[in-house]
Amino acid sequence: MIKRMNTFLVVLLVLADYHALAFERGEAEFNFKVIDEKGVPVADALMHGGAWWPPKALETDPARKLKTFRVTTDTNGCATVRLAVYSDLNFVVKKEGFYETLETYDLGLSDLHKMTLDRQLERWQPWPAKKTVVLKHIRKPVPMYSKNVLTILPEQGKPIGYDLMKGDWVAPYGLGIISDLVINVTGVVSNIQTRYGAYREYDLQMRVTFSNSGDGIVTNSVPVHNESYQGSLLVTDHETPADGYQAEYFFVKRKRFRRDENINVEPRRSQIAYFRVRSERDGTGRLKRAYYGSMLGDLRADIEIDGRVSVSFSYAINPDGTRNVERAKGVNLLR
Repeated sequence: MIKRMNTFLVVLLVLADYHALAFERGEAEFNFKVIDEKGVPVADALMHGGAWWPPKALETDPARKLKTFRVTTDTNGCATVRLAVYSDLNFVVKKEGFYETLETYDLGLSDLHKMTLDRQLERWQPWPAKKTVVLKHIRKPVPMYSKNVLTILPEQGKPIGYDLMKGDWVAPYGLGIISDLVINVTGVVSNIQTRYGAYREYDLQMRVTFSNSGDGIVTNSVPVHNESYQGSLLVTDHETPADGYQAEYFFVKRKRFRRDENINVEPRRSQIAYFRVRSERDGTGRLKRAYYGSMLGDLRADIEIDGRVSVSFSYAINPDGTRNVERAKGVNLLR
């Protein structure tokens, strides 16, 4: 009992220290350098943003005017910002001809933006903090077929094609004609009765294959904060990879009463993917034509409340035969 009480006290002290840190204000200085994708400094880029403050501090702290900033980078792409920060900093960087970049720095978290509050000096360390921000050029946005898909799987345990340009399952399940993705979901669902009530446990396995030699998918990840992408509004690269496409994609989801046994219960919002479909080869076996696209977020299967299996993913596919995945804003060829 004493040991358990001591553990409880330690937890309370840790939480109290974290709470105190999260709501203590310190001054921070940032030396920003804004560059493009090739590392070239971007002059005259506008940076504006500010720090989150507790509501009471906004009313009573005389330094509240130091919580926001608005600066422009010099000829070397540099700008210095000094402001009062409690826990995080949010800002936007923009310049004509580039995609906007949005960033959130959680100073207390253990990532590349981590800083430490010196309570005696009331300053965040390191001082100054050197940070680099990348702006992506707007090159050649093109109209694409795009869709946020959340659809019921027509049949479980059977490979079924999905047509990306029609945005539907292939016949006889939908209006699709070409099986760009071939999706097969298997699994078991069990209704478990516990002392806390009924509980549903399940295992799902989804296998995605493709119809042509050369088709495939490449997965990657990007920064996410509070379910929002961090960095450029162009989340993907300008072009898909030239090679490295895998002919199969696997997804596993496991839901258990014990949370430590769960797998992929929550969507993997940081995942992105590039894909190549409708590949054609010449007489020598070389790839002569294909369609390329990208996916933002998870490609996954789930169990709905009514027990049916659903499949979800968000994609954009370029019909011009190039690897360009820079999508034209406000234009969707899928109607």
